[in-house]
Amino acid sequence: MLADYSNRQAVITKMTCPATWFADYAFNPVIGCSFGCKFCFGSHVSSSNLTPMLLERGIANPEQHWGKYQFLKLWDNDAFRKSLERADYSYVFSDVRNRIIVHYSSLSDPYQNIIAEPGVRQEALSNSLRAMVRGSLKLILENSVFNVRILTRSIAAGRDFDLFQKFGSRLVLGMSLPTLQQDLIEAYEPGAPAVSERLKTLWSAKRKGIPIFVAISPIYPEIDAADLRSTFAEIAALDPVEICCEPINYRPGLASRLLDARNALELQSLHPTSEAAWTQYALRALAMAQEVATGLGQLARLRLMPSRELGDERLVQSMSDPGEYRRWLDYWWHQQPKWSVH
Repeated sequence: MLADYSNRQAVITKMTCPATWFADYAFNPVIGCSFGCKFCFGSHVSSSNLTPMLLERGIANPEQHWGKYQFLKLWDNDAFRKSLERADYSYVFSDVRNRIIVHYSSLSDPYQNIIAEPGVRQEALSNSLRAMVRGSLKLILENSVFNVRILTRSIAAGRDFDLFQKFGSRLVLGMSLPTLQQDLIEAYEPGAPAVSERLKTLWSAKRKGIPIFVAISPIYPEIDAADLRSTFAEIAALDPVEICCEPINYRPGLASRLLDARNALELQSLHPTSEAAWTQYALRALAMAQEVATGLGQLARLRLMPSRELGDERLVQSMSDPGEYRRWLDYWWHQQPKWSVH
């Protein structure tokens, strides 16, 4: 693992994804992630926007080396505070009492493990990341009325529960939990904590009164209705404010990484290795999630996240009822966050 500091400042930035996603602004303190999830979109952003900086540090192919580099952004209290002050209230995707939502993190896990050699440097970088996350949260709490939405796979989020509680309903903690099958988790998310540890963290947060949500994200191609039903049932017991579901987001270069995961388990099922195969898989996964949620009485909690590619006009017109399909997309594209702010 190559771990070091970057030349980028740690500030909130506008989200560039559609309004149907999580938030208006994002805070990404790290470029790269030690969890190395095979499907992660963060690698694509690194490849698209950060190539010169990564090349200077010996990363020639950010997509293929995802999970093998971590570069912490530079922390400065004043710079972060100014980014809060510059936040544009007219630029609000998710209107929860007209307050801006800041998402931790859209491109890498804010509570990932720092892996570096020698150990002394690992400790220094780990301490820097923790200070950055806590420091930024304190500044949001004390200097704004912004809401915070955290999404993680890490049990390390538990060390900040004391701070989360101070936000009250302004903060919601989410955990990614694609499946209860640990062998699939290990194949697709080689550096991430076990399913059982994630569930323990969520239960701990719930007992402390912290609002929680769960992301069945992504729905792996190997997951069938029975597996998804088991995951939904386990999650429903937590009484989350929201259950988010989405397929793997397709982009060029993804196929080889997904095949690595498949080969790890000698899987034979469909993988989204082409746009046509991805469309078939994505629509099946979303329909299955909606059907399972309905059957378990969880539809009110469900938030499907179909990508904009599924609105391609050629695809729309290929449907048996294009109008109904377009209405289905519009419904889910315009869902608002389900957690309330008091």
